[in-house]
Amino acid sequence: MRLVKPFFSFNSLKSKIISITIASFLAVILVINFFVSSNVKSLAMSMIQDKFRVTMSLAVELADNMYPGEWHVEGNTLKKGDFVINDNHTLPNKIKSLTGIDCSIFLMDKRIATTVIENGERKVGTTAAQNVVETVISKKQHYLNTAKVLGKDFFTMYMPLTQKDGTVVGMMALGTPIDIINKTTNKIIYFLIGVSLISILLIIVIFNFFINKNIVGVINKIKKDLDLMANGDLSFDISDKLLSLNDEVGDIAKNINKTLLAVREMVKKIKYASDITMEKGHTIQKSVNEIAVVSNDLAKTIEQVAEGATEQAKDLQDAGANVNNVYQSIEIIADEAKIIYEMTEDIDRSVKEGDKQINELNQSIQKITDLYQRIIDMTRGLSNTVSEINNITETIKDISEQTNLLSLNAAIEAARAGENGRGFAVVAGEIRKLAENSKESAKSISSLLGEIIASIERTSKGIEETGKYIEAQKSISENTTKSFSNIVEAVNKITPLMEKIYQSIEAAKNAGKVLTDKIDSISAVTQENSASAEEVSASTEEMAATLDEIKKLFDDMISAVKDLDDMINRFKV
Repeated sequence: MRLVKPFFSFNSLKSKIISITIASFLAVILVINFFVSSNVKSLAMSMIQDKFRVTMSLAVELADNMYPGEWHVEGNTLKKGDFVINDNHTLPNKIKSLTGIDCSIFLMDKRIATTVIENGERKVGTTAAQNVVETVISKKQHYLNTAKVLGKDFFTMYMPLTQKDGTVVGMMALGTPIDIINKTTNKIIYFLIGVSLISILLIIVIFNFFINKNIVGVINKIKKDLDLMANGDLSFDISDKLLSLNDEVGDIAKNINKTLLAVREMVKKIKYASDITMEKGHTIQKSVNEIAVVSNDLAKTIEQVAEGATEQAKDLQDAGANVNNVYQSIEIIADEAKIIYEMTEDIDRSVKEGDKQINELNQSIQKITDLYQRIIDMTRGLSNTVSEINNITETIKDISEQTNLLSLNAAIEAARAGENGRGFAVVAGEIRKLAENSKESAKSISSLLGEIIASIERTSKGIEETGKYIEAQKSISENTTKSFSNIVEAVNKITPLMEKIYQSIEAAKNAGKVLTDKIDSISAVTQENSASAEEVSASTEEMAATLDEIKKLFDDMISAVKDLDDMINRFKV
């Protein structure tokens, strides 16, 4: 069964190019339609406005021809000349038959003649919208805009009707439902969209034909040549027709032709090199096998020598380890002896420093003892001074008592003298007050001195007790000094002995070090010989392993060369 190739597939280059082109055209057409639609609506509205202006002029002219005379009102009747307009629908009918636009005539804001019909009746007696009345009747201006007519949206034009004196008596109105205007506009827009879609279809057909002829066919030819190259067929040549093209496709064809020639030449060279490599590889592989056999024999011999040298080195190493253990023990003893010696020196320094501090303490205690003796002497002197002050205070008390008696006698004498002794009585009173105050002050001083004397006595007792404590501390300090002197003497005897012990251990340590070094040297030489033998053995084994790896690499190389040769043979040059 033969498969039919689909006209359009999103996996093909042609479909992608067409898709991008269609998308671009659609975008452009959508933008154009958007602007055209906006302009169509604007243009349609402008045309309708012009039509309404012309129709209004026609209505005025028809009214003048059919009803000569001025507009005027008589009672509730609107007249044009001698003709009554109320319920006279002749003029509105004439205008609608000529233009297709509804016409109404108003007496002020009331509709009196009209072509507007609802439910089979002319809608006379209805009123105009308030905004229309304000513009046309109140302001005497034309109204050209949308307005509500019987609850529906109309595009309207209202003109004021005036009497001879300029007074507005009514309105003439034209109107068309907005729905009719929108339908007309939409018809134009739909027509433009239809034309755009037809244009897109024509462009798709023409573009598809152009792509099939000038792009897809050429690309399919190039694809066919690339398929041959991918399958290993390098014996064909790129067609001269493709190479002669001067566009991007021609450049691609020329580059593919260069690639084809280069790959064809490369395959020939690889084939030649593969044959040479295969031949040389077999020769080298044979030589490597012979070397590997000799290397294995040599490795076995060297391994036996290395084993003997290793046993000798091990014995010497064990002896060196024993000596080293002894040396390490001596080192540990030496380190501990050094620590003890250093501790002895620290003790010697500490004891000397302690002896020095105890001497200084004895001196400080002696100074404190002398100072306390001076304080005791000063306290006794202060006690004597306070006793003398107390005696003086007693004398002041006696004087104040005698002065008080004298002032009392003087007051008695002044009383006897009468008026002449009054001033003397005042003086005697003041002297008596002074004597009493002096007596009271002397009592206070005497009481305070008593407290001072008691404090001095307590202080003296405390100082005497402290002196006894200081004497006891002085005795303890002297005993401590004697004990510390004995310790210093003992430490002075121990320090030289520890120094001799430390020096003896250091000498044993140095001798052990020399012995250990000599054994290590002998062991090192033996180990070096053993290591050299082991290194030779290891090198021989490593060489054998390397030869095995080389042999394996050559086996892999020959296998890879065979695979390469098989691959190259797939190409047809």
